[in-house]
Amino acid sequence: MACTRTADDESRSRPPRYAGTAPWTIHGVVPGDSKLSIEQRFGKGEQVGIDSLRTSRWPGKGLTVKFDAQERAIDVHGNYLTAGDTALAYDGLPEADVAAALGKGERKGHRAPQAAGVIGLGSTETGSTLFYENGGNQVELTFHKGSFRGVRLTPSPDR
Repeated sequence: MACTRTADDESRSRPPRYAGTAPWTIHGVVPGDSKLSIEQRFGKGEQVGIDSLRTSRWPGKGLTVKFDAQERAIDVHGNYLTAGDTALAYDGLPEADVAAALGKGERKGHRAPQAAGVIGLGSTETGSTLFYENGGNQVELTFHKGSFRGVRLTPSPDR
């Protein structure tokens, strides 16, 4: 009689661990990119705010970028994390799948009070954030009820 081993459905569908060397980006954008280079790729963004640190967004791409006075990206937000042509995280992807693909990051849970009428029953986790370092940038991936909702790239403090 032959032995067989069956993986559960959950582990079979998980993406493999990303082993490439391409830097992680949001639609190809990382901190340090110039506003001009981003506009050449996506067109002129919608300006958000009027302070000296300008912020532009490209709603069709789910991309928001904050620029310094030299018009260099310093804070990049979006809903799609890539490395080269490989999608690493996108809207709705389960946290377990992202962690399987990227490896174990530092994790912080977000909790909300749980109540029944006027009686407090403790708290429940409503979301989480995974933190990584990649390509000289801090990477924050946000999840709501276990599903990916967004990513933020900022320069590492020592960069």
